[in-house]
Amino acid sequence: MFTVKANIKPIKVASFDIIGKKDQSSQCMVFTKTGNYRGYERNGSTAIWKRVLNRQVRMSKNSPSNMGNLNSEVYIAAGSTQAFFIWCESEMLYQRGGSQGSAFASDGSITVSQGVGVEELFRDVTDTAKFCGRIRYVLFYAN
Repeated sequence: MFTVKANIKPIKVASFDIIGKKDQSSQCMVFTKTGNYRGYERNGSTAIWKRVLNRQVRMSKNSPSNMGNLNSEVYIAAGSTQAFFIWCESEMLYQRGGSQGSAFASDGSITVSQGVGVEELFRDVTDTAKFCGRIRYVLFYAN
C-alpha cells in the first residue's frame, strides 16, 4: 500500500507496471481509496476500497511488467492524495522503506510516498515499503 499525490494539476492513473520476484503469471488486484491508507490496511470493505483491477498478469523477474489498463481510471485532483493497494498472489518486488508516509519519488506532477508491505490480502502489515514499478498516468485537462 502506498499513496500518490497530484502536485499541481489533476491526473488520471490508467495503469501500473510491477516487478515480480519470479517469471510467472499471477492473479493480481488493484484497490484504491481517497486519502491515506493508514487505519485501513486490514479493512477490505468495498465501502472503503474500490477494486479497479482483477486479472492474471504475466510478471517478469526483476523487470517491469504492465498490468494492463485499470477497469476504471483513477482521478486525483490537484493537491489531493490517493491510496493504492496492489496485491498479487505471487510475490511482487518492493524496496524496504524507512519512514512510512515520507515521499520517495516525484517527477514534479506526482509524489509517491513510502507505504507498507502486506503478504496477504488485507492482512498483517509486514514492513515499511517503497513501491517498485511505474505509475502510468496522464495530466487531466478539463474542457
